[in-house]
Amino acid sequence: MFVILLSLLPEDEQALILSIFDRYYGYMKKIAFSVLGNDEDAEDAVQDAMEVIASAPYKYSEPHTKAVLAKITIIARNKAIDIYRRNRRRSGLQTGLDDSFPDPYVPESAGSGLADAIGRINSRYRDLLLMRYHYGYSIREIAEMTGSTYGGVQRALSRAKKALAKELEKGDDQ
Repeated sequence: MFVILLSLLPEDEQALILSIFDRYYGYMKKIAFSVLGNDEDAEDAVQDAMEVIASAPYKYSEPHTKAVLAKITIIARNKAIDIYRRNRRRSGLQTGLDDSFPDPYVPESAGSGLADAIGRINSRYRDLLLMRYHYGYSIREIAEMTGSTYGGVQRALSRAKKALAKELEKGDDQ
């Protein structure tokens, strides 16, 4: 699917997406492998992530920046988690996802209470807050990237803000 999507893009966007693929393939595969534990599924997660990236190439026009790296990290991790959940459903195992996956992107503290609080909340909530408020994605765009519904993202963002507020309160008490 990624190759078909890529072929539909103008040449300059194709070149951009291919440069992102070349630059970040190993990194995305490492993230996916840390969640999935096998190469085949990790490859699928990278392909799924590249489909998301190729669907909006203008958002990755500066592929060498930290912002793009963070977006790619979040997308690759979310696609790997999607595959993990799909595999668990197919095998008939419980589909609950614990929060024990390695988290490749936690904001650096620099003594900031907010950054510390963001680092302590659930990684899914952290990803949503970062996509929405740090990178400026719309709720609709986040829903597309995460495979969720618009309403689901709204509810999760609301819960994420409450969790962050609770962590900020804890930080004030310490």
